[in-house]
Amino acid sequence: MMTQKNAPYLFIAVLFALGAVMPLMLKQYHLNMLTEIIVFALYAVSYNLLLGYAGLLSFGHAMFFGTGAFTVAVALIHIPGLSMWSVIGLAVIMTTAVGFIAGGLLLRHKGSYFALLTLAFNALFYAVATKWHTVTGGDDGLSVTRPDLGLGFTTISMAGIESFYYFTLVIVGATILFCWYFTKTAMGQTVLMMRENEERMKFLGYNTNISRLILFTFTGAVAGLAGAFYTLHFQSAPSRPSVST
Repeated sequence: MMTQKNAPYLFIAVLFALGAVMPLMLKQYHLNMLTEIIVFALYAVSYNLLLGYAGLLSFGHAMFFGTGAFTVAVALIHIPGLSMWSVIGLAVIMTTAVGFIAGGLLLRHKGSYFALLTLAFNALFYAVATKWHTVTGGDDGLSVTRPDLGLGFTTISMAGIESFYYFTLVIVGATILFCWYFTKTAMGQTVLMMRENEERMKFLGYNTNISRLILFTFTGAVAGLAGAFYTLHFQSAPSRPSVST
């Protein structure tokens, strides 16, 4: 008998099962669209953690998406022979570093001050993407070729959309599951309680500044991973991002 506790896990299993059979049911155009939806779903989840759980209104979340996207493109162009795992890892490391540094500066402020400062940082990153033409390609962006996926015992070609779709489904799906699990942890509940009553959390001995910084950095890394998959999917990194927050 299915209990309420097991219902989410059954729902997740059904979603993955449906995702696994989609290439057998959809044409290539629709499979491309579904892959894009999965990528942007990860970005939406990262922003939901920041705004929905922590109550931090940011107008600059797209800078992490763009950082991850351009890290992949620049790395593939300037480091020949880079593997799929390495390029994704570089994107996550870069966006984690950007999130930590930006969070250390921005989270000193709250409310509308924080929101406006994130907008300023986003404008700064946008200016870099458009003006640093020798690195980012400016308005033209960068074109890349997806590297093959090495699994140790075999190598899978990522040239076709079907293989890349399955790779996206597994990695992005696992990341979304991890984000869902994060909300159930003590850290996730702490962030939620901070949103409701930060002064009480401080009274109980919690360092709310560190908790916010951890969450801000984590959501930045997740958004950067979404940006990395965006570039790998379209095999290009445009300087005009498709997300606005």
